[in-house]
Amino acid sequence: MEGPDTEESSRPTESRRAKAGKSSYPPSPEQRKLIMSPMGAHRRSMKALSSPSPFKDSPDGAAQSPSRLESLQCHFTWNLEATKSKMIRVRDELVDIGTDEGNVWLGHIYNLQGFIHYHLGFMEEARDFFSRATETFHQLGDADEAPCLLVNYGNLAWLHHHLGEDTESQAYLSKLDTLMEQSPPPIQDELHPEVCAEKAWTLMKFNKDKKLQAADYFQRAVRMKPDMVPWQTSRLLALVTRFKYENTDQDADVLEEMRMAREEDPDNRYLAAVDLLLRAKRGEQVQDEAHELEEKILMNPVSSYSGIKTLMRVYRELECYDEAVDLAEKALKKNPDVRYLKRCAALCYKWKIILFKESRPAQSMISRAISLHEEVISLYPHSCLLKEVALANVYAKSGQGLERAEQMYQEMMERDLEPADKQILYNCYGTSNHCFLPRRMRFLCLPSSFTSAAVNGFGGTFGLRFSERGNGTGAKSIVIGLLRPVTPQTSRLLALVTRFKYENTDQDADMLEEMRMAREEDPDNRYLAAVDLLLRAKRGEQVQDEAHELEEKILMNPVSSYSGIKTLMRVYRELKCYDEAIDLAEKALKKNPDVRYLKRCAALCYSWKIILLKESRPAKSMISRAISLHEEVISLYPHSSLMKEVDLANMYAKSGQGLERAEQMYQEMMERDLEPADKQILYNRYAKYLFYDRREYQRSIEYHMKAAEIPHPSFFQQNSINMLKKKIDRGRDRMCREIREFLENLPGSESL
Repeated sequence: MEGPDTEESSRPTESRRAKAGKSSYPPSPEQRKLIMSPMGAHRRSMKALSSPSPFKDSPDGAAQSPSRLESLQCHFTWNLEATKSKMIRVRDELVDIGTDEGNVWLGHIYNLQGFIHYHLGFMEEARDFFSRATETFHQLGDADEAPCLLVNYGNLAWLHHHLGEDTESQAYLSKLDTLMEQSPPPIQDELHPEVCAEKAWTLMKFNKDKKLQAADYFQRAVRMKPDMVPWQTSRLLALVTRFKYENTDQDADVLEEMRMAREEDPDNRYLAAVDLLLRAKRGEQVQDEAHELEEKILMNPVSSYSGIKTLMRVYRELECYDEAVDLAEKALKKNPDVRYLKRCAALCYKWKIILFKESRPAQSMISRAISLHEEVISLYPHSCLLKEVALANVYAKSGQGLERAEQMYQEMMERDLEPADKQILYNCYGTSNHCFLPRRMRFLCLPSSFTSAAVNGFGGTFGLRFSERGNGTGAKSIVIGLLRPVTPQTSRLLALVTRFKYENTDQDADMLEEMRMAREEDPDNRYLAAVDLLLRAKRGEQVQDEAHELEEKILMNPVSSYSGIKTLMRVYRELKCYDEAIDLAEKALKKNPDVRYLKRCAALCYSWKIILLKESRPAKSMISRAISLHEEVISLYPHSSLMKEVDLANMYAKSGQGLERAEQMYQEMMERDLEPADKQILYNRYAKYLFYDRREYQRSIEYHMKAAEIPHPSFFQQNSINMLKKKIDRGRDRMCREIREFLENLPGSESL
């Protein structure tokens, strides 16, 4: 389930605060001003530092500090491992909780914000948030020795240590010692309950796997302070919200605990919304109760702890999408500038447009959804990937926005995303294409380890589309796609025949017969037709007339990579008809001058003509056109253009006057921090450049060795190995002995 993670909105009533012995909380408006004021935070920090420290005059104080720091209970020692994008998402979630008075987690929020900002590299902001946490916790306790300060002082000790401010760090360690002496934990050898509670709350913010651990820490805290209702409520929420996107049945004990928690904490609207959602998932009709809760939530819906998003999910579970949208619009009407409510509203419109199957959404609704999503993306610029995905899907449902949706997905996939974000994107792309795009362009993204499973385990249902460089790009996924609503045989066949993109591997008779049958079964599939022609061209058949016939059909709509145009260009290459490949590219570009994919294809055709044709020197005008195209393509694919940069360097090398520019480009590429697979590609291509263009044969061998020794099986590694073996076979190179020893010592050499 989406929204605040498990701990949310555990806000005790005034009577509960008194019962919990926290009469000084929440702070008054004057106290709130002091807490939020940087000057107030600074005064508190100086007061903390003014306490005497036993380390100040200790000759070995500095030596004691690291081990002492490691023993602290605080964010820096809790193994809060998260990627940068995850940290940013949590940071934004904390902002959406708000800082209104009455939030018992306010000090915890500031502590976690400080830790996140430290890890994001914002040291002064980290210092400020930790100081705000100090101020907030001072309002909770009547003295500097309040146990709720333990985690905060530990964070400050670590922060000052990392900043090289050892005196300040030792001062906080001293204060921690004093605090522990004056306020020992209620149970010997146990953490303070306040520490347990804050650790539990913090763990829940990072991933669902830690929610059970968080529930355990809350249980330990409650055991020592049974009157703390927020801790009891949060423990239960940690248990019941572990499975956000699943309809996992809750056992009877948990449901009974939920009933008791609602009686114990009747004003907690987030808890009430979670209860309704659980019951709705069990099939109960809770619509009337949802309407009653809606009125209460709308009194103050601005915080992510208000329960509004969970109530929207109740309406979704009941398939009352209009009521979810109506709730969002009501909240926005009262609070038009609250970004969290705009995010919730965008979510509701997405549900209505994508999940509601009975009728096509009105254009006005689609326009409102697009507008909201665009605004939300601008309000969450560093944590908006899922909203960008949602926007692409809304465009896809608009009826006229498929091209825009595809463009958005391609732009997202070209970014340098973290693995977890790539996984999200590939999953959403596969799902969205399966639901929305034409059936000949459905995709499902799987890890590369699923290659054989795609062919065998899926029973031929899906066709494989390998990344453009095979295994040589370091790509972490293989896209598996249904090209059309075809038979399983066709998809299985495409998976098999496209495995060896760069090789002239003969296809056996059975496979060729399968191809013939597939074309009869699916006569309008132009991509399949192009693959068939390419296979036959590789076998030496003269398929030029059929290629011309297919060209006319493809040029009717060549803009997609699934049109078959690139494969048809490869047919012309196989036939050594480079001019016809270029002519096809230019025809497609003339009809569609702004389509970057066609520009990429055109650049490829020109590189074939210039680099592969040996009969004559290419004209200056052709080289100029090739260079211009490659430069434009590199700008259009800024994060996935290595091969095009290599090709551009080779264009310069072939120009007759550009060897110096080519060498400069290669050196610049080799200075980058590339992944091993990309380095392998670069070394292989540079070795060939050295051999053919610069006639530097020894350096060429050295770079083939560099490519071969990178432990990444690929076409490029094998190609470099083959080049080295040829040197040995010819026996004329003075490095033959060195090459032989190199190959013998190469890992896996026994299978070469």
